[in-house]
Amino acid sequence: MADDLGDLLNSSKKTIGTAVGRIVSNDDGRHVGFVYEWNTGEIQNAWFDEPEDDVVYQMFADEENAA
Repeated sequence: MADDLGDLLNSSKKTIGTAVGRIVSNDDGRHVGFVYEWNTGEIQNAWFDEPEDDVVYQMFADEENAA
């Protein structure tokens, strides 16, 4: 077990994921999943249901910069 949060953040194992964007269907605008960035730097899609092909990725940082 990690001694503190720093150990978790610097771990080579995926232990902490942060949502960095949403996945939206191009067909009908449904929110179909999230994009996560793990403490390892890996980016991963998390789908609510089956993965879809025709989607748009709306990253949260992009929305903050547009305001």
